[in-house]
Order: sequence, then C-alpha cells, then structure tokens
Amino acid sequence: MPTRRSISYALVSFCTVVFVVSLAVAQTQEKVTGAEVRKEVTEAAEKTKAFASQQAETYSKEMQAKLDALSKKIDELKERAKTAKGEAQAKSQPVIADLQAKMDAARKKLTDVGAAGAETWKDVKAGFDKVMDDLNKAFDEAFGKSK
Repeated sequence: MPTRRSISYALVSFCTVVFVVSLAVAQTQEKVTGAEVRKEVTEAAEKTKAFASQQAETYSKEMQAKLDALSKKIDELKERAKTAKGEAQAKSQPVIADLQAKMDAARKKLTDVGAAGAETWKDVKAGFDKVMDDLNKAFDEAFGKSK
C-alpha cells in the first residue's frame, strides 16, 4: 500500500538521518548543530514527499489504463444495444447510463488522486478505490446480464 510505504520511507529516512548524525558525532567528537540536524531532517522530508508523489503518479497511470479499458467495454455495450431489439434494447439503456455515470465519477476521482498531496493521499486513494469497486461491480452485473 503506497501510504504504508511512504510512512516506512519517512521513518527509514528519519532514522538514517539520526544514525548518520550520531555516527558523525561519535567519530569526530564534534558537536552537531541544530542547523545541521534541521537540514538533514528537511532533506529527508523532501525525499519522502517526492516518493509519495511518485507513488501517486504511478497509481494514477495504472488506474487511468483501467478506466480506459472499462470505457472500451461501455462502447461495446453501446454497440450491442444498437443491434438489440425491443425489450432487450430498452433494458440496456439504463444499464449503460448507470455505467457511464459511474465512469464519469471515477474519472473525476482520478483527478483528485493526481492532485493529492502526501497528507491526503490515503483518504483520496480510499475514495477512488471505493468508486472503482462500485464501477467494477456494475460492469460485472451488466456483462453478466447482457450475455
């Protein structure tokens, strides 16, 4: 889970900074200034933020690919509905409309994922995962009923 990795990375970075500073103090017996410690901690925080950003970008690309594949499935259903007759065609229209609405909601949530910062990543990702679960269930139902 990217959030746990981000937290782990931050903790490892922080512990590494503390270790390096401690090692430097032990080896040289020089005093470490508060400014040096702040600098190291700031660098670790920046690296953690960059890592979280990379995780969000990777996740966004993966989810965009999934949404694109699901969009193609909606197009397939629309084509099937065009060739269907009578009651089958009438029943397919609300299903397609529901899928399209859920797809639109998922695309909107995906833009939120791309804009999320390290602090909000977990909540935004959880919201998007919920929307994707709903969309996938709707697809399973639609394709199960349309076959």
